[in-house]
Amino acid sequence: MRKISFAFLLFVLVIPVAAQNLNLKLKNKSSGKESILEEGKRVRIFPKEGYNFVGNITLPDTTHIIIDGDTLLLSDIEKIRTKSLGSIIAGSVLTLVGTGSAGLGSLIIASTFAKGGLVVLLGIILGGPLIVVGVPLAIAGVLFLSIGKNYKREKWNYKIVPNLSPG
Repeated sequence: MRKISFAFLLFVLVIPVAAQNLNLKLKNKSSGKESILEEGKRVRIFPKEGYNFVGNITLPDTTHIIIDGDTLLLSDIEKIRTKSLGSIIAGSVLTLVGTGSAGLGSLIIASTFAKGGLVVLLGIILGGPLIVVGVPLAIAGVLFLSIGKNYKREKWNYKIVPNLSPG
């Protein structure tokens, strides 16, 4: 019984060591800089023809990429775009705060115009700066959300390699 348990335990411990995950290695053609995209990274893929694909990457072999169930040849990819989690959070917060501030400023000005008189001046004094601050914040937030790191085929080499790092 001990021999069977030992053999089973040895088999279970060897499987994770033998299984290698694949990574997408991106190498800049001019500078030689390398970026590694691991499996599960959320990306937007722009193929040479057809639709853009957004999702988490899975690398079944060294020639294909699967994006949420859609299989693409590595040679058919024209551009890969990634975004960091920090830029997504910062963009969302800036957009939310900016639109909230601009909306509140607009509400203050509109409600004071309805009352009329000198209250309108107070509404412009209070609501105007909120709009002036809110609109650029919202624009900055949208830019944070829309801009990411681009890896274009003409500047980067794409290659799928085994993950050699431990863990």
